[in-house]
Amino acid sequence: QVGQLAAGVAHEIRNPLTGIKLLVEAALRPQAPRPLTLEDTQVMYREVKRLEQTVQHFLNFARLPAPQVAPCDLCDIVKQAWEVVQVKARQQKVDPRFDLPTQPVIVSADAGQLNTVLVNLYLNALDAIGTVGTLEIQLSPADQDAIQLRVCDSGPGIPTEIQEKLFHPFATTKPHGTGLGLFLSERILKEHGGNIDAKNRPQGGACFTITLPVHANRGKQS
Repeated sequence: QVGQLAAGVAHEIRNPLTGIKLLVEAALRPQAPRPLTLEDTQVMYREVKRLEQTVQHFLNFARLPAPQVAPCDLCDIVKQAWEVVQVKARQQKVDPRFDLPTQPVIVSADAGQLNTVLVNLYLNALDAIGTVGTLEIQLSPADQDAIQLRVCDSGPGIPTEIQEKLFHPFATTKPHGTGLGLFLSERILKEHGGNIDAKNRPQGGACFTITLPVHANRGKQS
């Protein structure tokens, strides 16, 4: 269990570090450096704050912290999570396609934890796509049943040998992966009363669907 905890901490801090590293690398590359913009520094500051919070949570609880629930807009979380990985997406020539409602989709949730889930899904999708492809992010408006958020990629799909254990700890096909990203994402969503599932699309690629129940949409009434 000590090893699993250590791997969990490493995974939770890796995603914010990846976003910061990509922005700094783009500014430092010898050919065609991309100077840091105000938006870049804001992203970096937000990710550093996430790192601080994650480390403190693990120090305090040595487990996944309980959600700090507050009304938040899922549309904003979708966009903020994308800002963390957009440099990597540009480098890989991956085209994002957003299908978001024109009105805010307000849920009572821990925005930081949902951000962690989405950054993980985006990075997994980019790893699966490789070079040149599309990443589709679709968010349904709140209805009588549930709020659904889909992250679909044009990669090779989920390998058959891992489909049944995709959300188990340490299940991974990546050479340097911990296999904890989807496991932790599922735990976060269950803490919110939701769930996540994954399927291969008939046209190719994988699609991950997050479902949040209507009772998690209490913030819309305030």
